[in-house]
Amino acid sequence: MGRLTLDRDGISCVTTIYIMFLLATLAFVATSLFVTDVHVGEDIHQSSQALFLAETGIQIALEQQLDSDPDWSNAYDFSLAMGPGAFSVHFASAATSSVTMEATGTVGEVNRKIIQTFVRTGGSVPASFAYVIHAGGNINIQDTVGGVITGDISSGSGTIHMGDITLIGDAYPNSGVPIPIVDFEGYRNDAPVSQRITGNFDFNPGTTYNGVWFVNGTATIKSGAVIHGTVVATGDIKMNGAANVTIDPPRPYPALISQCNIVANGMANSYIRGLVYAAGSINNAVMNEMENVYFFGTIIGCVTVNMNDADQITPTYDPDIMINPPPHFLLEDAEIESTGWREEY
Repeated sequence: MGRLTLDRDGISCVTTIYIMFLLATLAFVATSLFVTDVHVGEDIHQSSQALFLAETGIQIALEQQLDSDPDWSNAYDFSLAMGPGAFSVHFASAATSSVTMEATGTVGEVNRKIIQTFVRTGGSVPASFAYVIHAGGNINIQDTVGGVITGDISSGSGTIHMGDITLIGDAYPNSGVPIPIVDFEGYRNDAPVSQRITGNFDFNPGTTYNGVWFVNGTATIKSGAVIHGTVVATGDIKMNGAANVTIDPPRPYPALISQCNIVANGMANSYIRGLVYAAGSINNAVMNEMENVYFFGTIIGCVTVNMNDADQITPTYDPDIMINPPPHFLLEDAEIESTGWREEY
């Protein structure tokens, strides 16, 4: 039987094949490790981006919802696509002084979720509540007959024109006092569903109105109406020519709040207790030619307050508004602080 022999050329060939196989194996392993590193690096990058998006969602919610919402009653969930992915924000809880948000950032198949709680601290009652009458611009009370204003009056950035009416208090033109910020949606939420009116609405005599009434339109208060509650309107509140009207809400709720004008020309023999507030960038509280109208509270007009040609009007300041202010008004100089942050995944 013959012997199997390998010459030097054969040995060299086998060695070469072995070395090539070894190099191929090493190359495969190196390539696999490189691909794995690439995927791991990509996952880490996407994870960082997802966390950044979640944090961004929290900041947007703070700036767009919480900063200007006096009692955080309008908090709502939302989502937004941004950059390499998207985020969603969910309000797990929202109360007057505390809110907890859950934000999830998503990039590709990577999700990062954080939970953060905020509280509102400090703050003071709006400075404008210290006056019986306050306007963002001018106050015009001219050509009046009789009547007494009891309390201080203030014009934020305008003049005060007064006739013969008696002022028991001080007048502060160009006081720099700002108009307070009100959360209209908060009052809408306070109103029972049956008292959330879509369109114009008349408050008529013969019916007693209680609680909060939210009118998404113009509210007209007619002679003889009795309102033991609050009227809030997105349009004008009109009381032109109305007589024998009583508006007397339970404390601390305001009497009248309009997102536009409050107009009471020719109103007579009526009693209004509580805050009267007209908001809007071009709107005024216009109350000319009134007769025997008694206000007990604070009157605020965003631009001007006009009470010209009146006869026997008696606006009287109620200091209770500084101790027990109406709801849904933003406290001035309040701060929002984070009291807890954690990552869920």
